[in-house]
Amino acid sequence: MRRALVKDRTAAQNRQKNLTIPLLKRQAEQRLRQITTQINAIDAECRTLVAREPDLVRRFDILTSIPGLGEVTAFAIIADMPELGTLANKQVASLAGLAPVDRQSGQWKGKCFIRG
Repeated sequence: MRRALVKDRTAAQNRQKNLTIPLLKRQAEQRLRQITTQINAIDAECRTLVAREPDLVRRFDILTSIPGLGEVTAFAIIADMPELGTLANKQVASLAGLAPVDRQSGQWKGKCFIRG
């Protein structure tokens, strides 16, 4: 839902640049404030949910300790990959679609590709 709201916010900001009618400008500003409020509510709920679970707090702290990885990205990773912390490194890389997979059999060599 947060990703959809961010897309909505970007679209609303782009539309707002071209508005000339005062009524439409006010409505666009109201919509942007509404989207911002909804994003903030989702962020607050994510913080609350993570704070309730010691395991999630540990994962969240590890993720946010990585330079360049912020709170929002940590929430997304925790939500999208609940297996994180329970699998081996190679399994996680494969699950995330970051591990190369070789297609080889005997003398035959296929192309390497990455899949999750």
